[in-house]
Amino acid sequence: METPEIMMQSGNYTTIRIPGRAFPALAIQGDSLKLLQLAVSELGAELSRGNLDEATYAMNEVRNSLEDMVAVYEEACLRAGQELPYTP
Repeated sequence: METPEIMMQSGNYTTIRIPGRAFPALAIQGDSLKLLQLAVSELGAELSRGNLDEATYAMNEVRNSLEDMVAVYEEACLRAGQELPYTP
């Protein structure tokens, strides 16, 4: 079995090249994953209650987390000369 290669680590995210896969993967620390899940749950709850201000806040938390993940992934791919699996 081949060993995965760490391409880049930034904060709570690590980009990993997995043998046999065409594109790298992004690993996320467990606490960051849980915070993202809680923000999505909060978003749903606030929307159910009709509280758009709080739902907007939760949505911004989710968006910011995902934007950070994508930025780390894209930077790692750029540094490694790896094409992205999508058009930015």
